Amino acid sequence: MWAAGRDLFAVDVHIHRIAKRLGLIGEKTSPLKAHGVLGPHIPKGRAFELHMNMLALGRTICMARSPLCGQCPFRRMCPYYRALRSQTSTKPPSKRESTRAAGPKARKID
Repeated sequence: MWAAGRDLFAVDVHIHRIAKRLGLIGEKTSPLKAHGVLGPHIPKGRAFELHMNMLALGRTICMARSPLCGQCPFRRMCPYYRALRSQTSTKPPSKRESTRAAGPKARKID
């Protein structure tokens, strides 16, 4: 798996998703092409460490469904996060969301 001790940067589904969201590769870039695009930018001797850290980020924060963008250390530079924020800030709240925002109704205590 780890290239027999060679310093190669593997691109799996997590790395591919993060690289697309951060704008490091194009939306239609395949994982194979992503390897060629990202590889030259990885500092020598850091491929394994970067892979493991990006893997952890993809499994815990930058998940495919329901990413936790508010917890992401890259959110300030992330085009995906900016797009998500602009969608939610321009969209009028649904009836359900506006009810939640108002908080629970006070109960009358007898």
